Amino acid sequence: MTLQPAISHERCSELLVPLVRGDLAPAETASVEGHLEGCTGCAGELAAVRSLLGAPVEAMDDLERARLRAGIAGGLRHEVPVADPYVHPDPDDAPRNLRRASRRRIQPGAWLGVAAATLILFAGALAYLGSGGLVVGGSDQGGGAGTAGSAEERALEDGDTGSRAPRAMDEAPDSRPLRAPAPLVVRGRTELTEKTLTRLGRTGPTFRAFARVYGSDDVGRLQGRFTRALERGLDNALLGPCLNQAIGAQPESLPAYGALGTLDGRRVLVLGFFIPGSQGPAVHRFSVRWWGLRGPGEPARCPQPLGSSGGPIGAGESR
Repeated sequence: MTLQPAISHERCSELLVPLVRGDLAPAETASVEGHLEGCTGCAGELAAVRSLLGAPVEAMDDLERARLRAGIAGGLRHEVPVADPYVHPDPDDAPRNLRRASRRRIQPGAWLGVAAATLILFAGALAYLGSGGLVVGGSDQGGGAGTAGSAEERALEDGDTGSRAPRAMDEAPDSRPLRAPAPLVVRGRTELTEKTLTRLGRTGPTFRAFARVYGSDDVGRLQGRFTRALERGLDNALLGPCLNQAIGAQPESLPAYGALGTLDGRRVLVLGFFIPGSQGPAVHRFSVRWWGLRGPGEPARCPQPLGSSGGPIGAGESR
């Protein structure tokens, strides 16, 4: 049996990307695989590289490409973007095996692998933001994202958002020209009331952001994408029938909100839709519907919802 020459940690790190892509010669492949058998650190890096290379990257459309160019130009002018808890990723969410990489192993020869991994992360971030999906965690999704969803629900419970101090995401649309709002998904044991759901549509940040940015011309372009975002954020077996029924009843709407929670002691699925006015922002409307759920994993009771609320966004009472 021919023994393959041993390679260093640094050389192994450089060859992980071409190994996953199948670009290595047989001798190099054998050397890397032999090193991985006895090195748990490099094996962990290999798992991270495989997950990154396996993530699907969706092509950007013209609007997203223009926003990316404008964002790069703004960065060159040293513009500071407004903080947005619904968009910015938490750096602590990086894979643990990437966070704990030892500094002593980052030698000059390893920077090629680091640069390749950085490009892959950047492409994955573009695909994620372009897909329009964001899941705000509840009891089954830990981390900082849960705080963002809970803050919006608490604001709605406390009363009309017009009575609190304005926030940048509510009152300064001109300061955020490069970010388009995406559907908000809340999972976990969220306590809901009909009053909360009415305020959510009338004055909630998500619907107000949709009203500032989107119009009737955007429905055909974004309805499918936002539908897929809700399907990714929530269990499609629960969501599918009700989502299809709601969109069929309101074909000129954009999915804007999805939640699993409890209402009057019952588990419910909540879906919210932004309905753009054909004659300008003054007639933008919302529609929120909720369905009762059976046991865990069973489909929602469709097609009849338990209740619904709707009305103009930003002012007036729902009806």
